[in-house]
Amino acid sequence: MALPPPQILFIQPSQAPFVLADAATLRQHFRLRTRRFHFKPRLRQLWDHLAQFCWLLCYLPSARAVYTWFADYHTLLAVLAGKMLHKPVVIVIGGYDVARMPEFHYGAHLAPVRSFCSRMSLRHATLLLPVSQATADELASFAPHAPARILPNGVDTGFFQAEVEAQREVDVLTVCGARDRRAAAIKGIELLLETARALPEVSFRVVGLEAEALVWVKSLGVPGNVLLQGRLGRSELAALYARTRVYGQFSRHESFGMALAEAMASGCLPVVTATGALPEVVGATGWIVPERSAAALAAAIKQALAAGPAQRRAARQRIVECFALEKRQAGLVALLQELLQA
Repeated sequence: MALPPPQILFIQPSQAPFVLADAATLRQHFRLRTRRFHFKPRLRQLWDHLAQFCWLLCYLPSARAVYTWFADYHTLLAVLAGKMLHKPVVIVIGGYDVARMPEFHYGAHLAPVRSFCSRMSLRHATLLLPVSQATADELASFAPHAPARILPNGVDTGFFQAEVEAQREVDVLTVCGARDRRAAAIKGIELLLETARALPEVSFRVVGLEAEALVWVKSLGVPGNVLLQGRLGRSELAALYARTRVYGQFSRHESFGMALAEAMASGCLPVVTATGALPEVVGATGWIVPERSAAALAAAIKQALAAGPAQRRAARQRIVECFALEKRQAGLVALLQELLQA
């Protein structure tokens, strides 16, 4: 009689597609028991800490491992419990948990208690999985000796694909899922507007601005060649990528760049700043601008708009070869199986 697959506890800190994708992958190979953790409102977070303690007390003794995203408030208890019961705890490092940008009030290490929870989790987890080399480099400043393996995010290259030879009417696109001013500023929307002013003959589109972020961007003065659009569903976004020539990402911090990778998989040519993991994703298939200069970005966009289908095909091929979802799935399962057999 075959033994049942090992049970893994999955602490889910968000509904982000990449978090849900990992849960779906693990569910195919392990018995997965999931618990959602909420950061807001504060009273809900306090309740979730208590509920998570009871959940771990009940299920961790019979589980083989704990898996979660981001080293934050929700991971400290799991790491301590894992240490006590000799159960491995795996944390995916997504960027915010190793970021510290006081000028934008961004990162888990600006508040003392939150930073403590994150640092202790980083230093005592069994295995950390940063999503890029850039994130691994940031991790080293908080937990230089922590066991870590880089496992890049994965893109569904079957869903995000488009005919590279087709006519595309949207010149430059950026996706910025931001609800507040801080998020929009970190995504570099100010610089995008400045670049658009330098290219009045080129159409720009910004997708995903909402609430305070949208109000703030409008207050900066939006040029006539820039269209602001709210959030789009996954299918609508894929259709928009298929109609776009150039994808621009001018972030101040970027742990990976999922929208960039999805756009490249759809045949968009990338123009990015040399920030975080953006150069890792683009490789030699696009334009990486070293300085945060509207003039330099405008020059790069002009070159990208003049490029042909062969370069679009190369951009897609890079994502297929390096960052396809199947590649992450296989790597994730192999790492966990290796960990459980140790």
